Amino acid sequence: MITKRLHDDLVLEFKENKRMIYEQLELLDPLGVALLKPSASKTAPKFIMIIIEILMYVLALGFFALPFLFEYIYFFEFIEKLYNRTRSIGLNPGVIRYAYWGTISLVVLFGVLFLIIARLVHAIRLKNNTLQIAKQTVKTIVATQLKRKASMDATDQRHFSELPNDHLYFEDDKNASTHA
Repeated sequence: MITKRLHDDLVLEFKENKRMIYEQLELLDPLGVALLKPSASKTAPKFIMIIIEILMYVLALGFFALPFLFEYIYFFEFIEKLYNRTRSIGLNPGVIRYAYWGTISLVVLFGVLFLIIARLVHAIRLKNNTLQIAKQTVKTIVATQLKRKASMDATDQRHFSELPNDHLYFEDDKNASTHA
């Protein structure tokens, strides 16, 4: 009697494990397919993304330093000299001042934009790393589950096809709760 119940319990546990593997494969299959789509692919190789990120940081730093170097650049030196001579030429000094400060604000704005681009490239690089890890992990999990499924199917065909215990083969949750 005890061996009969033990046998029934082991068969039920085997069937429950088999159903759980099928459910896990149903959940993981769409994820694996979604990771293979072009929208989930890497945007560029890692070293190119690192080079672009470093270049954007250097450009941002250069644009932030540029207003302090205006007196050494001809165009900005020209605006500054023009501003100093506006009274002798008869120009309105406010217009030249606005041009000077407008130029500084544009240079700083470009620096901020390059900094934003650098941060976005960094985020894309991290996304690529995450996608690569997710692809490898899902592929490994699915391969493991498929091996378990094949093993359980072989065991099922080898041993359970000749068993007369049809009450152990339930397919829906309602029957599963009554046998548990």
